Amino acid sequence: MKKINIPLISNESGSAIIIAVLVLAALTILGLSATNTSTIEVLLANNDMFYKENVYKAEGVAMEGGQALEDALPVDLLAFTPEWLNQNTTNMLSLSSWDYDNANNDDTAEGGILPNTRYAVVFNKIALGSSLDLSASTLLREFSIYGYSRPGNSSAFIEIGYKRRY
Repeated sequence: MKKINIPLISNESGSAIIIAVLVLAALTILGLSATNTSTIEVLLANNDMFYKENVYKAEGVAMEGGQALEDALPVDLLAFTPEWLNQNTTNMLSLSSWDYDNANNDDTAEGGILPNTRYAVVFNKIALGSSLDLSASTLLREFSIYGYSRPGNSSAFIEIGYKRRY
């Protein structure tokens, strides 16, 4: 008996082009994946930039509120004359309490120097132990100063404490 050896792949012409197409397809998929990853990284970096910008604006407008509190006359502070000064019954942690439309003379906040920023000051209480100093003719008062920034779809909210004697 004679053995006949028939090669299964006797015609290899064209196999190089098939391998090249498969390698190009794999590289294309890899390139598209890298592009999507880069796009997501850019979006994340933009969100981080906007968040930091909002926090810095809110902090700056809160500092502006602190300066307004420092510049105010004690007689105005005692009478709660400035629009941005609120009594401790106002909950400025709720955004519904932020009224700054300049209508009806009921504003609880003041516009900052930068657009889309607001600040408000809330009188909390007389500081504990401030009346024990018999040589002081005034009392130390505690305030909370709030800064709010909302330039677009994102917002930032800052609360800082402040004490002033008058």
